[in-house]
Amino acid sequence: MERLGRPVTPTTAQPEKGPAVMSEFEVVSYTVEPVEGDDQIAITIHASDGNKWEYGVPFSRSTGRYTFEELDVLEVDFGEEFAEELSDRLSEVMEEVMKDN
Repeated sequence: MERLGRPVTPTTAQPEKGPAVMSEFEVVSYTVEPVEGDDQIAITIHASDGNKWEYGVPFSRSTGRYTFEELDVLEVDFGEEFAEELSDRLSEVMEEVMKDN
């Protein structure tokens, strides 16, 4: 099998029968909170498979801007509805942080 003109080993190739299936998990609980003494928001997600994901989202106190590129991956793993809820909660926490600034 070749992809983009390069050989692809069977361990990295897509299955011949159809697209690769991503694992989907359910969120049991999550927190979004500022990190005391740092310009960062901590996100912790507990999933139904027992795993815990932890992210640090850096932000600028002068502009209020932040970058959380992993949101797309979380949408694949947990669904669009959760990704939107998490994004909204992150925005709310940022508003609270900037008010206290």
